[in-house]
Amino acid sequence: MSKPTNYNKFTNLHLTHGHVLTHKAGGFSAIVRLARPEYRPEYMTILGTFTPGWMRARINCDALDRAADDSDVLSVELCEHYSVAPLH
Repeated sequence: MSKPTNYNKFTNLHLTHGHVLTHKAGGFSAIVRLARPEYRPEYMTILGTFTPGWMRARINCDALDRAADDSDVLSVELCEHYSVAPLH
């Protein structure tokens, strides 16, 4: 996969700095705007409607590149990071 070029569609991208990108276990709650209301990307979980045209979603850290490259994802506002701690 080539390096994504559409990270300009993200807001609050600073939340991905530091340990988040090195520890892929976790993700973000986000507000996303999709090109088509019926579109449901398989790499994110759509939780419901935020406002008309905007959806609440969860996106795993390892799926951020796919969201950046997806032409049907128009914008992504990262809201908060959640982590999944590995069990030892």
